[in-house]
Amino acid sequence: MTMQMNDYVFFNGKRYNLVDLEVRKSLVNTADFKIENNICDTDCFRGYFAEYFIEGNFIFGIKHNYDKKSEKMNMMYTGSMIIAYTKNKFGSAQFLEDYLDFDEALELYFIDGELVESTDLTIVIEKWKQIENNEWTNTSKWWELKRNFATEHLQYEYDDYKSTRGR
Repeated sequence: MTMQMNDYVFFNGKRYNLVDLEVRKSLVNTADFKIENNICDTDCFRGYFAEYFIEGNFIFGIKHNYDKKSEKMNMMYTGSMIIAYTKNKFGSAQFLEDYLDFDEALELYFIDGELVESTDLTIVIEKWKQIENNEWTNTSKWWELKRNFATEHLQYEYDDYKSTRGR
């Protein structure tokens, strides 16, 4: 399967990749963007991508398809999300554990679109890099170890594949 387009969250002057949302939650469905999805490429299975902006502790969003973009809408999202930042131009955020490959990450929690909790996961990333540089990378269970390490440091439960549900 082709790597899917990332959604982004602009927060504190940085562009973060939206890595994952809390299980059974949808961010894009919390606003009526009034534009249709438009599947025209294998890297955008959902038919759209979105940009989110946290401004004054509230989250807003813009939905894009290949032809149009919506107006900036207030997102009345209640739930958590993981966002990750890298200094590099590109960072993959296809799977939950991918946040460990970034320079920094945050777990955010919103109630009715207002940011009420933020947990810095950067120390978790640093710990993983130490483990990854040791014997763990030579085991056939490396992927499982990485997944377990990533999830044990989170406060909320997340889905696996972002391309299979509305973001």
